[in-house]
Amino acid sequence: MDIRLFPTKFKAGSKGSLTCESSSSNPPAKVAFVKDSQIVSSSLNQTLKNGTHGGMKTSITLELDLTSEHDGLIYMCEAKNVAVKQSVHNSIKLNVSCK
Repeated sequence: MDIRLFPTKFKAGSKGSLTCESSSSNPPAKVAFVKDSQIVSSSLNQTLKNGTHGGMKTSITLELDLTSEHDGLIYMCEAKNVAVKQSVHNSIKLNVSCK
């Protein structure tokens, strides 16, 4: 599971996004971003692409209007696969520079 930032350096007063991509699985994983134990972006806006061994990679993007309050927040991405009844997660701590 991979989390990517765009742009790679966050600045208060601009927009930023977090994209989480699951590993290849069949059936495709359900992916969500979680902050403070609350889902903030769910698999309702997921995209799928071909993965390895006939599986699919699921990705989800969370768009943020960055403020200084985002600095230090931890976002977790969780991928669940109902067929194997397992989930995996990865997290990232935001570093938002202020003007």
